[in-house]
Amino acid sequence: MDRYLSKPFSIDQLFSALESCVPEATGTAAAAASATSSSLAAIPVLTTRVAPAQSEAPAAVPAQAAESKPTDVPAKQEPPAAANAGVAVLDEQTLDQIRQLQRGVPNLLSKVAELYLENSAALLDELRSCLHRRDFAGMAKGAHALKSTSANAGAKHLAGICAALEDFALQSKFEESRNALSEVIQEHERVARALDALRVAA
Repeated sequence: MDRYLSKPFSIDQLFSALESCVPEATGTAAAAASATSSSLAAIPVLTTRVAPAQSEAPAAVPAQAAESKPTDVPAKQEPPAAANAGVAVLDEQTLDQIRQLQRGVPNLLSKVAELYLENSAALLDELRSCLHRRDFAGMAKGAHALKSTSANAGAKHLAGICAALEDFALQSKFEESRNALSEVIQEHERVARALDALRVAA
């Protein structure tokens, strides 16, 4: 899948880009796609390729940051404990909205999941790098981007944790940001497993 959409974009543009990835519809399928497109405007934006967040200017790095070790950065986490066991990983209402578009674009949910996983992995790498550099501006931008794309893909709980990370970064709170990023990494693991399961089942 090599189509590219830059923000902002409409759901119609997303539909057109994904539709071009599959063979031309015929007969009933083409009619169904046409009927579906008339109601697309009511469905929220799903996700798009996200470039790694960058600050407009390099943030000033305190002397202690220059000596900080990579251990400041949360490593890839194991699945979280039972604390999140009862929390829905993916929002079914959002997934249903995506499924409604599949009449015109086969395996749309699988394509959205693939695009999200690619983008979110890049954003997590950028967030780790920003934390290590104590680049709070870059961290806030990255957290905001991950929050938006996660919510659009149905990962509402992850989006909420990203919102907390964004707030801590805007306040330049290092310890709180590090802890929040650790939670983001753990929850992202749950989301990735859930989306992979959906792709297999599609």
